[in-house]
Amino acid sequence: MQRCRLKNWTAVRRLSRRTGQVQEYLVGEVYGDPDRTDGSLVRTTHVVRRDGRTAVTASGTCYELEQSDGESQLTARRSTG
Repeated sequence: MQRCRLKNWTAVRRLSRRTGQVQEYLVGEVYGDPDRTDGSLVRTTHVVRRDGRTAVTASGTCYELEQSDGESQLTARRSTG
């Protein structure tokens, strides 16, 4: 299983036309991926398991999640709404 870090990430949820289920993807800056330059912007395959600061995607990549834009935006929306 490939392990990478994802910084400044946000979660994006989309309805799958194939399955009819909502799937979560992560978008952010990847570090430690041998196929990409550190800091490259990526969108993952859909998340199959997420536990605290770790997410595993359908491709089998395990991401360590750091500095989430998505969490800070969600917190800001809750506190102003």
